[in-house]
Amino acid sequence: MKLDLNKEMSNWLVVLNNNAKWAVAITIRFLTLFMLMILFVLFLKWTGIISELKNIGTTRSSTINSKDIVHESKPSTPTHTSDIKNISDLQKLINNKIKNRRKEVM
Repeated sequence: MKLDLNKEMSNWLVVLNNNAKWAVAITIRFLTLFMLMILFVLFLKWTGIISELKNIGTTRSSTINSKDIVHESKPSTPTHTSDIKNISDLQKLINNKIKNRRKEVM
């Protein structure tokens, strides 16, 4: 009597084939979910959310030391006679233009 494995094991081959399909499907789903989780964690790291989550428990001391600022710069006064003369000439010119403008308006 010849042993025909295909005929004798046909039921078992169907079961093994179905089990292999399920195993491959579960493996592919697991790998897909695992890769998506890794990508999600990398995205969180890239955006800086993970570092902010780590710093939630720590309190930052944000004390600002204030100083009173004294402005020591003062406008300089002209010391040279030529500067004083130029300023007085400009003042006369401005006064003359204002007078001329008033006359034109009236």
